[in-house]
Amino acid sequence: MIKLSIIIVSYNTRKYLGQCLKSIYDTVQNIALEVIVVDNASTDGSVALVQNNYQQVHLLAQATNTGFGRANNSGFNLSSGDHVMLLNPDAALLPGTVAALSDFLEEHPQAGAVGPAVYLPDGKLQPRICGNLPSLRILFNESFFLSALFPGLALFPGLHRERFSDPVTEVGWISGVCMLFRREAYRKVGGFDPDFFLYAEDIDICLRLRNLGWQVFHLRNTALRHHRGGSSRSDREKIENSVLQQRHLLKILAKNAASGEILTARVIIGMGLVLRLILAALGTAAGRQRYRMLLASSWCRLQDIFRTGAG
Repeated sequence: MIKLSIIIVSYNTRKYLGQCLKSIYDTVQNIALEVIVVDNASTDGSVALVQNNYQQVHLLAQATNTGFGRANNSGFNLSSGDHVMLLNPDAALLPGTVAALSDFLEEHPQAGAVGPAVYLPDGKLQPRICGNLPSLRILFNESFFLSALFPGLALFPGLHRERFSDPVTEVGWISGVCMLFRREAYRKVGGFDPDFFLYAEDIDICLRLRNLGWQVFHLRNTALRHHRGGSSRSDREKIENSVLQQRHLLKILAKNAASGEILTARVIIGMGLVLRLILAALGTAAGRQRYRMLLASSWCRLQDIFRTGAG
């Protein structure tokens, strides 16, 4: 009987996929395991890498890129484990990671999902890997830099949480870099919303889990390594992605808010973007090149925020 299913969605990540798979078989011990790779029509040889080197992996090679959420749902439908881990292909498990996460689910029956801390290759903790669910208060604090200016202050919570007083923390959401689900919880929530092609789908599924009564946790003393390079993008793609993230956050908020609150959210975000445009323009005028991207992305997001149907 399979205890753990690990699902990896790959899209042109051959450079990291082999390391990811190796880390699984090197570190997961004494657990009945199956590994499923769902490839979203890669053109870089990712499929051949799995076929030639990891015949024990269940490979689903899709003809088109169906997006992160749909691909994970497809992988889940092929899986049979009591626990289901969704793992990015540019991540690498460390010894004890899987055991700690799996044991936590066994010991906490109301936990629907749990995620670890994430370390970058330079040994630093990766930020923005868990946090609070979006609300008008959260959006206000984020838009006007209050959560950044007063990190950790309960009066100004932000979308992301970076400070923890305990090794185990109940949170609103955990990052899609690595999410371990109780099979029953993933099934009852219906998996990822297929309308989210990419970005914020992890926040959305955690919100729906919590709405069904499940808890979501972050384990600070359990970690993996993340190369954070599987989705390198051009500046144009980064700007487009920032717009997409904004739309998805509004869509998530709309699931639990009245229409008037969505308009208020747009106004809050819009005012925050105007502030960013001013700061970015001043920085660019002073010759600081790093502000050019902020200027471009803020302008595109501001144009998009009030478009009919955005979010």
